Amino acid sequence: MVGWYIVSRDHDARARRSEIRELLKITRELLTKTEKDAFNYWTSAGKPDESRILAFDIKQNLNRLSHAANVLNRHSENFRVLDVMKQYRQAVTGGSFEGASRAALNRGDERLMDIAATAVEFDGRLELGFEAIYCSRGLRAIFRLTP
Repeated sequence: MVGWYIVSRDHDARARRSEIRELLKITRELLTKTEKDAFNYWTSAGKPDESRILAFDIKQNLNRLSHAANVLNRHSENFRVLDVMKQYRQAVTGGSFEGASRAALNRGDERLMDIAATAVEFDGRLELGFEAIYCSRGLRAIFRLTP
């Protein structure tokens, strides 16, 4: 009886780890898509209809990212992504987003660099959270992760 309990517990833990890894994969895909859409949005003067479609897609993906961040945060305090999610949303939609005064930005513009830097920070925190929960102490020591 005890043996079945241990087997079941270990199976449940592996299944949960797999579910979290899949959520991280989906979150990263959304993060990448949102970043690319934001770069396209901010660097093109574009037609109003195209800009509206991109802005809509960006806002939808930001909402999905926010939901994923909340799910991960509820799973474990090791996923410290809520503050970086807020920063990412501000970087992507700040300023004249959807405003009539919006003009195309150069590829080296500070706003675009902020979007890229915040996306990298977001992605890094996702992986650090996962490693803090699921990697052994030995692996954490190798990668110098905090416990």
